[in-house]
Amino acid sequence: MTTTESLQISLAQLPHAVGSYREYHINWIVPAGWSTEVLTLPQGTEVPIDVKLTTVDDGVLVQVESHGELLGDCVRCLDPLTEPWTVDTADVYFEETAVSDLIVDGDVDMEGQPQDQPRVIVRDEIDLEPMLRDTILAAATLTPLCEPDCLGLCATCGEKLADLPADHAHEDIDPRLAVLRTLLEPADE
Repeated sequence: MTTTESLQISLAQLPHAVGSYREYHINWIVPAGWSTEVLTLPQGTEVPIDVKLTTVDDGVLVQVESHGELLGDCVRCLDPLTEPWTVDTADVYFEETAVSDLIVDGDVDMEGQPQDQPRVIVRDEIDLEPMLRDTILAAATLTPLCEPDCLGLCATCGEKLADLPADHAHEDIDPRLAVLRTLLEPADE
């Protein structure tokens, strides 16, 4: 198993005959910047990745399996949490000449969305980072919760509602009417 910070895989060892097959087992060290607004894959984390490459017409079929955890905070109570993720995906990386042919034939619109554009083999290498980023971060929960029924925080005191007694309450008196309260209090004799 190779430990690396790069997700560039060389195709030099993969024969060009259709059906040729090669496997890689990688421990990837996550760089900075792998996060959504609420979850992150921490920099320096080691992620195991299994890669299977198969030569196909005009490119390489890339199959990737991996797993790990994203770290973040519950959006209701702000407690730290982990969200497991699993990747089991496949995509074809095309040779540059094949992509040019697809554009000429009108099968690919290179002006379209980036996710609609074909993945390209550049200088006999494939870059797995966009594939993993698309799979891991796009599938991440936008509103992670520590528990499905998390109550959140008290809007007045900011304490976690699950830790407070059932009868927890705050008097909410409009400051403009606070003077009227003195009229309801018994007068001291």
